[in-house]
This record gives sequence, structure tokens and C-alpha cells, in this order.
Amino acid sequence: MQRPQMVDDDNEEEENKVVWMGCLCYACTSDFAETLPEDFTCLPLFLVHGAQGFSNIVETWLQQTFDCYFSPLHINPIHLAWMAAMWSGCSMDHRMHATELTFSVPCLPYPLDISYAIHSEDAKALWDSIQSVQGEVKQEEVELFMNSLYKHFHRHFKIYLSSTQLVKVSTSVASVHSLGKIKVCNLLF
Repeated sequence: MQRPQMVDDDNEEEENKVVWMGCLCYACTSDFAETLPEDFTCLPLFLVHGAQGFSNIVETWLQQTFDCYFSPLHINPIHLAWMAAMWSGCSMDHRMHATELTFSVPCLPYPLDISYAIHSEDAKALWDSIQSVQGEVKQEEVELFMNSLYKHFHRHFKIYLSSTQLVKVSTSVASVHSLGKIKVCNLLF
């Protein structure tokens, strides 16, 4: 069996193109880190960019070499709401995408998602009218932001989004799915 290549060598005249990239990130609080044994390393986030096959190979190697375990990072609806609020308030000089929220309707025999797109300038104006201190985000502000969006949606479509589950947030800054898929759209943030 031939080993897969991590660079694309199809055209020798072109520079080698990176087809996979990975990064282990440390994201623990200092309180948690202090409870770990001295010789224990905790790198809970493994960010990857590239083909799933390459990711699987690297993940398997890391698990066998370092006796570790990988699992998807599930992001709950509360954290997604925080991301929606914070990222909607970011000023962008260019490439403004609509803020899109995707909701999953529970308890149905078939999957049903509701996509709710808000013009980025409107989402920013709403967030700016709610946020009391620039650079500081409070729980009450995030709840008010989301409730305002829910009420607006209900006024037009008579659907209560509060009875659904937020599963995806897409903004000009990034796109995040509850299953742990993250796509950074703007490297400034």
C-alpha cells in the first residue's frame, strides 16, 4: 500500500501546495492545568484543514504514539448564540456576509432545518443597540439579542424559534456548526 502524500506533486513546475494542515491548541484554564500531573500535557483542541483522510491518518498516529483520544468538539446552542452575538458586532471593512442562523426542529420523524439570514448591517445595528460596554459581552445582552431575532422571525412567519435548537452560526467572521466544524472566514478576528 502506498502512503498518501501530504503535498500535491502533480505539477513539478509549480511550488508544492499544502493539502493538509493541523494544529494542537492549549485551551484549558489555569485552574484545570494546575490539577494535572507535572509530566502530563493537555492539548484539547486539534484544528485541521484539509482532506478527512489525512486527518484520520494523523489522528490515528497521534493516538497510537501518545496514548491519547480524539472526539468531536460539540458546541451547544448557548455557545453558538454567544458567537452569533459577538461576531455580529464585529466591524468589517469588506466582504460582508449575512448573519445566518440555522435551527433544527426536534421531535420530527424526518430532519427539518430552518435557516434565518439577517443582513450583516442590520445584525450589527441590533447588537450595537443592545451592547452597553464596547468590548464586553454580558449574558443578558446575548439573550436580548437572540430574543429580538426570535420575535422578529415570529412576527413574520408565526414560527417560534425558541422551541427549536440552534445548530449553526455563519457570519462574516466565521461559520460554526454544533458538530464542531469551524470555518474561519476573516483572519483579523
